[in-house]
Amino acid sequence: MAVRSKRSISIPPDLDAAIAAAAGVAGMTVSGWIVQTAAHRLRLDAAKRAVREWELENGPLTDDELASGRALASKLLAAADHSTGAGPRTPPTRAA
Repeated sequence: MAVRSKRSISIPPDLDAAIAAAAGVAGMTVSGWIVQTAAHRLRLDAAKRAVREWELENGPLTDDELASGRALASKLLAAADHSTGAGPRTPPTRAA
């Protein structure tokens, strides 16, 4: 069995209900859903840092590079949505 740490957290009731509903839809426990969601967020944050570092060394991404990245992200999200039965998602736009 995997080693796990236990935490006690406080969550506003409306967020707790939304998390419980999302976990239920995903067929997961609340704990599992929170772990998966936190891990996803950490990967996104690492990717953002990597892009910022790349841009510091190479200059900002061009509009064409951003468009290509968004197109690839849309394709990957559509494939993931198709395999999980989830609805379509849209990749985020670049923050100004």
